[in-house]
Amino acid sequence: MVFMPSVTTFAISRLLGGGQFTLIGNLIERQFITVGDWNFGSAISIVMMVVILISIGIMNRFDKDKEGLIYGK
Repeated sequence: MVFMPSVTTFAISRLLGGGQFTLIGNLIERQFITVGDWNFGSAISIVMMVVILISIGIMNRFDKDKEGLIYGK
């Protein structure tokens, strides 16, 4: 469950973009490994997690078919 998102975040963005574009995952990786700015890398990670949690909350709130997914209706 952790391996595939990790691979797609870094490897596929490099393969498809050729390193021309900076994506959030690449920026976080660069902050930790190359630049050594752990504070900024951590801040970007936290902001990204908050955005994901908010989007999940919005999706759950407006999902009309919650019971259909659970009970297979």
